[in-house]
Amino acid sequence: MEELGHPLLLTYQPSQKDINRSKAIIHHIVEDNKPVFARKKNGINQSYDEYPFACTAEGGTDSRVAAVTAQEQNVQGGQISALIRHNRMQSGDQFLVVLVPDPF
Repeated sequence: MEELGHPLLLTYQPSQKDINRSKAIIHHIVEDNKPVFARKKNGINQSYDEYPFACTAEGGTDSRVAAVTAQEQNVQGGQISALIRHNRMQSGDQFLVVLVPDPF
């Protein structure tokens, strides 16, 4: 992601989550002047995912947005939530994103 201009070192900022998600999505997927957070494609529930994550200071307007399956979005969200809980992260704490290739 760093080669795309997005940092790998992120700062946890939960108070910005909803604002950042709206800023990221509104520049990409809009219907009736409102951001669209999910839709169905070919019968599959999809959700829009962003990087840097919405819960970080780096998230928001310049985030990369992609449609992913709702299942993938739920798995990733669960992993981020587990990271935050396990490390008892507070606003302002930083974490490094390490990309690991999918073995499948």
